[in-house]
Amino acid sequence: HVSCQPHCCNVYFCHDEELNVFFVSENRAEHVSIIHRCRQVMCAVYRQADVWGEKLHGVQLAGECLRLTGASAAKALLLYAKRCSAFRVAGAAMEAFLGNAGRASIFSIKPTRGRLIDEIRFGRRNYLDFKVVECL
Repeated sequence: HVSCQPHCCNVYFCHDEELNVFFVSENRAEHVSIIHRCRQVMCAVYRQADVWGEKLHGVQLAGECLRLTGASAAKALLLYAKRCSAFRVAGAAMEAFLGNAGRASIFSIKPTRGRLIDEIRFGRRNYLDFKVVECL
């Protein structure tokens, strides 16, 4: 039984111009089982600071996570392969990715809100909270 309890995992990721975050995970992973039941997720990305707790720089995002298929998966996989150069998928493996028939899939997080942390520009402990809106 998979619950909607919070769950944390580490993933390699890429993003597009609209702040959508893409990651690849094995379909049998616990976080993938949870995503199928609970699409709302949160993620955080930070630059490693030279000194612990100083000059924090990163973003926290909340949004909806979906498994991608077809053309949207192909587009995301191209971005992902560009960002993660060791990632390679072609031929039958690519067809499996696009149709969700393989052992792994590509997912997207479409953010709805977030928090920008940039202590160098905003000052210590000054954060910028934002909502993501769609432009038509």
